[in-house]
Amino acid sequence: MIALIRYTFATVLHTQRYLAPLLLFTGLLGVLTVDGGGPLPPAYASSAGALFVCSTWLTMALMSLDAPSQRAVVSRQPSAGSVGR
Repeated sequence: MIALIRYTFATVLHTQRYLAPLLLFTGLLGVLTVDGGGPLPPAYASSAGALFVCSTWLTMALMSLDAPSQRAVVSRQPSAGSVGR
């Protein structure tokens, strides 16, 4: 399991698919919260909406890193009876 986590982490860092949603959220958060004198609920609501959109985009980008055939090979685990044969 550790190897699978390390493989996924290395693939995520190598493809850099996380950068676009992260930069979009950082930019939106900076733009939406610049005015410190206004009421807070609209700023919180718009920040929550931006976080939802960016986290959905990030999740979809990370879930589709591997092709289906490669995903089947990586996630294949030997059964308990076939170890050592």
